[in-house]
Amino acid sequence: MKPLATIEEFRAALAAKALVLVHDAKFGDRVHRLPCAFVTAHTFNMKVVANQGRTGSFHEITEEEAAGVRRCPKCEGS
Repeated sequence: MKPLATIEEFRAALAAKALVLVHDAKFGDRVHRLPCAFVTAHTFNMKVVANQGRTGSFHEITEEEAAGVRRCPKCEGS
């Protein structure tokens, strides 16, 4: 599991079509396959950069690490 801390790291994950775990303090963890309409540079910037990770975080993960975690209904984490 690799934390994504900068917009450059997020963009690299987006370009690689990475599998991403979004930890959200309010709504819980969810796995997304980038690109996903629910996971944008704006949402990353607000949650990780502007709010300094207080409400959640983004992590690039492997398929094995995603096992058992709720999947996004939009991209289905696939």
